[in-house]
Amino acid sequence: MKKNSNNKDFKYRIFNFLFITLCLSFTATSVTALDSYQINLSFDSLFSATWYQKALELTLSVWQTLAQVFEKNDEIPYEMLLGKLSYAYFCVTRMQQEKIVSLPDDIVYFMTVLRKIQDLFSCITIHEKNHDFIVCAQEIIALIQKRLSMDIQ
Repeated sequence: MKKNSNNKDFKYRIFNFLFITLCLSFTATSVTALDSYQINLSFDSLFSATWYQKALELTLSVWQTLAQVFEKNDEIPYEMLLGKLSYAYFCVTRMQQEKIVSLPDDIVYFMTVLRKIQDLFSCITIHEKNHDFIVCAQEIIALIQKRLSMDIQ
């Protein structure tokens, strides 16, 4: 009788050992598999910026930079400002090419930001070194305004 009891106990222990080993190996495999298939669930990946948002953020950055330049009486980073305005123009153009409709209030706000930038550019004393940069910036702003005004109509 004792032998039968020991035999059952031995089988029970082997079964437990195999079951625990199997569970641990399955868990380790699952974790490794999940790590290799990482999915980026950040807010930016789920809700990427629209062309409107990119263009608006660029122009707001230009406005902020110009305001800081005037506050601190710093050197104006013309190349950076022109680059941001050019990319903003590209974004507005893409909005129209992809037929993305923006709310009229959004367009009005965007136009207000552009007017503020124009006002700051008009406060800059024009001389030989900055003339081309300022004229280029004003033309890019005019092109953006023209594109945006087409959305309002």
